[in-house]
Amino acid sequence: MTSRYIQKGASIDFKNATEEKINAGDMVAIGKARTGIAATDIVVGATGTVAVEGVFAVPKDTSTEVKQGDALYFNAEGKKVTKTNSDVPAGWAVADAATTDTEVLMKLEPPAAAASAPAAKTKLEDLEGVEISDPQENQVLTYKDSKWKNQNAASEAV
Repeated sequence: MTSRYIQKGASIDFKNATEEKINAGDMVAIGKARTGIAATDIVVGATGTVAVEGVFAVPKDTSTEVKQGDALYFNAEGKKVTKTNSDVPAGWAVADAATTDTEVLMKLEPPAAAASAPAAKTKLEDLEGVEISDPQENQVLTYKDSKWKNQNAASEAV
């Protein structure tokens, strides 16, 4: 069987398997590693549209201060985003939000592929040309000639 294009993927069909109506604008957990925002009301047992891309103002736990760039997680029980990584991965903060703020601007983002897939075995020669960047440390490491080289410093990491 061959693959075929279905849609862009900014929104998907979502079946409401819960015991209560999902209102337009509600955040929903999609499995244990993804979230979306209901674009329409979805009654129990029905299928509706859920956005899985974009920036949304979402309810925030008021006991948490959020800084731009912080990873955010959805607490399905409290129906708010938190910084607790045992909750469902949701996205990242687009702007700061004070502890007392009830909302935060959040970019929906899928979890890293590595979090949901087993690690592949990689040979060192397969890393040739791979770059790893660390914006906080202002470093870019490149694997070249069997060594990691720091592009922003004279030193090399072996």
